[in-house]
Amino acid sequence: MRGIVLLAAMAFSIGATVVGCYRDRERLDVPVLTLVPDVDSVSPGDTLRGVMHATDGSGLILVRLLATYRSDTLTPAVDTIRLRYDLPELTEVELLFSIPIPGASPVGSRVALVAAAFDDQDFLVEATDTLWVVP
Repeated sequence: MRGIVLLAAMAFSIGATVVGCYRDRERLDVPVLTLVPDVDSVSPGDTLRGVMHATDGSGLILVRLLATYRSDTLTPAVDTIRLRYDLPELTEVELLFSIPIPGASPVGSRVALVAAAFDDQDFLVEATDTLWVVP
């Protein structure tokens, strides 16, 4: 019986210590990112437009959009456009983008879009989309 009482006292002591050490911390959250091009395909010489929307409860540090043109999956990128915005820890941002498609882009090549959002808690989230060059 004495062993049970001692064990119960130890369990209470450990529980009180854990509760006493607990403090409310900032909750970690991950950015939410959407990438919405206005169209599914583009023609040579067109301008690709769309919107990138990012939210994060703790604050965004930067958002980035890369557009890469490739004629097939084996060749290196023909051209890359980089858009980067450093942010003053905004919790929400909506950016309209406008990307020129080279007039010499071959029909059938692809335009790969990669958007990224980085927050002040070192979380990085990416969103991707692929469009095709058509006549």
